[in-house]
Amino acid sequence: MTTIEVYGARVRQARVLRKMTGKAVMEAMGWKPPRQTRLEKAASTPLDGVEVASLTEVLRFPESFFTTAPLSRVGA
Repeated sequence: MTTIEVYGARVRQARVLRKMTGKAVMEAMGWKPPRQTRLEKAASTPLDGVEVASLTEVLRFPESFFTTAPLSRVGA
């Protein structure tokens, strides 16, 4: 089984951009309640390829979006 590292911040960004609640994503993915929260709060999490494919379908973002580190904004 192939595992793919996804960035929690990217999952949260995608969810917010799609105007979905954490509960809606969790239900669509078939996850138990704490899993969505842990995933979004973690720097990165290994998911199996099937879960990543489902995540890309549910949130309508390409896999590369979730596997690319988010860039930090730098203020003045």
